[in-house]
Amino acid sequence: VTLPTNNPTNKTLLNVSAFLQGAYDASTGLMRDDLRQQAYLPIESPYFAQTQVTEELNPALLARSDDTAPVDWVLIELRDKTDKTKIVATKSALIQRNGQVIDPQTGSQTLSWDTVAAGDYFVAIKHRNHLGIMSNNTVALGTSVVTLDFTNPSLEILGTHSRLIVGDKALMWAGDSNQDGVLIANGNNSDATTVLGNLLMDPLNTDFNSNYMLSGYFEDDINMDGSVSFAGPNNDITPLIANILVHPDNTETAGNYIVKGGL
Repeated sequence: VTLPTNNPTNKTLLNVSAFLQGAYDASTGLMRDDLRQQAYLPIESPYFAQTQVTEELNPALLARSDDTAPVDWVLIELRDKTDKTKIVATKSALIQRNGQVIDPQTGSQTLSWDTVAAGDYFVAIKHRNHLGIMSNNTVALGTSVVTLDFTNPSLEILGTHSRLIVGDKALMWAGDSNQDGVLIANGNNSDATTVLGNLLMDPLNTDFNSNYMLSGYFEDDINMDGSVSFAGPNNDITPLIANILVHPDNTETAGNYIVKGGL
């Protein structure tokens, strides 16, 4: 299948890379593409509420099985240079195993905005169950492609310890199952409680079993293996708790510590 070509003439252009901790395999330096392999990756972007645009992926991209295989959808935001809370433009995109973010229709590594004027913008990247991150400095965007590599630990981003450093790579923190911008294992608005509650309330879990496993495409799938579980092997709570306990700012290793995202 031939993918459509991307013509970058007179567009605001950007090349972005990032790593999602939940899917990252340190032994390979790549992310797993379990969602694609199990045919759970949706054709439509899950970020309609943020973009108000129905964006779809080209099915031909799902045939990729090497390090360019799609892992999941991500959301890219361009924010105002004088008010970083003001979102100027958004784009749903796919992130590959190698961390490269690509256009969901063309497969191009160059993301483009036709109606965004050239200028300086803060650039943010978000995911369904990872803490979002944003450049600490504005990026000058225009018709020349600018590369922003969020996997590079030396790239300055907003916040303190807003990424997890593994070896020579920086990863987006996993565990924000309720999408409130923080990681909480215990107490109010706990991500762990969200996972358990959704499992217990699933219509097929008629016994309200906490060991119930749910397969598919869900925000509660923190480790991004295509299934949600609260206990047992490969459960989704262990990485959440581990992130809270090992976070550099959690100097007392407190279980009720709240990890705040960079956004």
